[in-house]
Amino acid sequence: MLRDATQLTFFDEFGDAIVEHNKSEGVTKMVNGTTIFWRSADKPDSLRGPNLNWFWLDEADYMDGAIWDVMLGRIRRDPTKCWITTSPNGDTNWVYERIYQKAMRGNPDYHVVTAKTRDNVNLPSEYVRNLEETYTSEYARQELEGEFIGPMGRIMRREWLQYALLPEDDISYVIGVDLAVGMKGNADDRAIAVVGKRGTTYYVADMIYGKWSFNETKERIKQTAYNWNAVRVCVENVAYQEVMVQQLRAETMLNIQGVNPRGRNKLTRFLPIAGKYEHGYIRHVNTLPLEFTDQLLMFDGKDGKQDDMVDALIYAVNGHESNTYVYEL
Repeated sequence: MLRDATQLTFFDEFGDAIVEHNKSEGVTKMVNGTTIFWRSADKPDSLRGPNLNWFWLDEADYMDGAIWDVMLGRIRRDPTKCWITTSPNGDTNWVYERIYQKAMRGNPDYHVVTAKTRDNVNLPSEYVRNLEETYTSEYARQELEGEFIGPMGRIMRREWLQYALLPEDDISYVIGVDLAVGMKGNADDRAIAVVGKRGTTYYVADMIYGKWSFNETKERIKQTAYNWNAVRVCVENVAYQEVMVQQLRAETMLNIQGVNPRGRNKLTRFLPIAGKYEHGYIRHVNTLPLEFTDQLLMFDGKDGKQDDMVDALIYAVNGHESNTYVYEL
């Protein structure tokens, strides 16, 4: 993300002012004598060394809040300045609590600039329109208007659910797998979602769930992928799940993809899916288990609730998109 987004834009804008850039060390020297260190914020404690005039955190809302304390301790040279840029991520995170609220209360040390996506003159004219057709109206306020939105309770509405037969041709299938039991204990089911796509329409073709052993789960994933001739199998590649990804890759010729939410919480990951439901882009076959429909309609994005089938659905839908911003496919 640092290389493909932040650095790319910086070099485009200020390339004439760069004297030297060392790619391997992540260091850029500017014509005015400034030295820029490009660093990842995945491990905040690793940034405790430098003495700085300023710092800039990009996509700060998806960093650990500890980064703010660490970086403030690095500002030891005058003149000092701190910038962050980010998409909002709800109103229960450190950016909202420790920066946005202080600015709104008139603290002179903090200043907030809100930029709406539609005001970006460099974007294609159809870009915002396409996003508005995909997002729920609430999610659009966050992603397109730059607002910090609070918890919304239940997100889905029953009237958004549409049903259809599966197309007989020109449809590709992706499998999404949630292995929540490995992280949360035996109370949760494992879930396997099958989602087809034809044109702009997604079809939830099957949803399988149960309390299975590791080997039973592995065999069910294989069989499901073979049955549907899946073009991709997406398994969350975090902690316990990594073992499943490795074994499936070793034992099959299936296209096994580890997916990583990259700091985005359940609510943020689900809202684009809800937008597709609201705008009629997702259809269900009428043989899906009622438990899946109940879980979908009850989903509110809060941790600790049973939502394994919803997680599997998210992985399968995003597997069609290969959205590398949210998922490392």
